[in-house]
Amino acid sequence: MALTADVIVGFPGETEADFADTASVAADAGLSGMHVFRYSPRAGTAAPRLGLPVDDPVSRERSRRLQAQADTQRRAYEARFVDRDLEVVWDRRLPHRVRGLSDNYITVYAPARDQQLGALARVRPLAPTEDGLLCA
Repeated sequence: MALTADVIVGFPGETEADFADTASVAADAGLSGMHVFRYSPRAGTAAPRLGLPVDDPVSRERSRRLQAQADTQRRAYEARFVDRDLEVVWDRRLPHRVRGLSDNYITVYAPARDQQLGALARVRPLAPTEDGLLCA
């Protein structure tokens, strides 16, 4: 099972302790992925009235830190699937390889052969890459 979350950092009134709690919950939940983004005000919403705005440099730094944590958690999640069968739908041809997405949202790469885009395939990843898993 893959569990992901969208996480806003720099929400009005967010303290360093609040941010630390957010990072801790994300780690404890064992998220396989996070979409981290910085708060931005929207007309007609109550959020701007909820607290003092977080300074832009602070918000950027929190976003960077949580994104680094998200990348680490994603790679740890993906590593659990090395040498285990995955079902993949091939979605893109790249130079010398093909890319697919597994049924648990892991990006998988394999040498380009005669894979049909949109086709379902069973693969066994051999190693992690920076942004997914590599198959034979």
